[in-house]
Amino acid sequence: MSAAYDQVLKQVKAGQIAPLYLLYGEEPWYIDQLYPQIETAALAGAEPSFNLDVFYGPEVDARVFLGTVKSYPVMAARRVVVVRDAQRIRKEQFERLAPIFERPVPTTTLIWLHRAESPPDRRSKSGKALMANAIVVESKKLYENKAREWAEAYARQQGLEPDSQAIYLLVEALGTSLQVLANEIDKLALRLTGQASKQVNAALIYDSIQLDRDYNVFELINALGANDATRAHRIARQMTLYLKQHPPVLIVGQIQSWLFKLAQLQHQGLRAEGEVTRALGVHPFVAKGYVAALGAWPIGRVLAGLEAVHAADCDLKGLRGSRLDEAHIMQTLIFDLMKA
Repeated sequence: MSAAYDQVLKQVKAGQIAPLYLLYGEEPWYIDQLYPQIETAALAGAEPSFNLDVFYGPEVDARVFLGTVKSYPVMAARRVVVVRDAQRIRKEQFERLAPIFERPVPTTTLIWLHRAESPPDRRSKSGKALMANAIVVESKKLYENKAREWAEAYARQQGLEPDSQAIYLLVEALGTSLQVLANEIDKLALRLTGQASKQVNAALIYDSIQLDRDYNVFELINALGANDATRAHRIARQMTLYLKQHPPVLIVGQIQSWLFKLAQLQHQGLRAEGEVTRALGVHPFVAKGYVAALGAWPIGRVLAGLEAVHAADCDLKGLRGSRLDEAHIMQTLIFDLMKA
């Protein structure tokens, strides 16, 4: 069976503890939030030193593991066994665990933490049994629009009052990792502790993440969209003076994402600001930039730009044997994008 994070959390807090859980997915946030809750609830009133065992996937020995899972709790209703990095368990050891997946031990709560995009292989006997009999929670990476929704909700939970531009800037600058976003929002909440106003605007985000207002990837993309080669080169040159604050690989990834969205809009023939806002799930002020760029970036140029971005990405990762340093690779990319 498959269950949503909120549903399982509600059940756990109500004391409804299952004998077998499978938490998997690329986004670690939900996994890291949920499994300690299960562990704590399952051990309620028990002595953890006697009733909690933690295994690591690569080190699992099936014989020892099976014995531990089948052991009775000590002066408690249940024992808890947690398997971290379960996706790294050796195949031959995993295949020997089918019996406890087929018939979960009622006095043990087994929490299987599989940190991978895909669940355990259903073609194997153990994988099939685990998927069939566990409470399964998939923790997917969020798309940008969903990450923005999450970030805004999380900020409000911390007592903050963010505006939509601030949230957009935060996600664009930091990416969609929920842990990274949560850390930054927690810093903002701490910074505003004791202050009457809890408003979070773009200026506060710029200051918090130490992002230069004039020389950043957003301004670079705006310059590209406006077909302003002089400004684009100036911004790229300034950013490459501070490579630690502006990792070229991340910049290239954001330019690629921008070009993909332009390609989507060109393909669908969308031009109106409202259409772009809905199609991309962005704030109207961001949609204006895409609408402006559509005239300067027809589909042929977008595709040529994506080829240039791919070449730069390969050079930055050393896949083409380029002898250029990161600064020169970035300047070459801007030149190629402007002539595309």
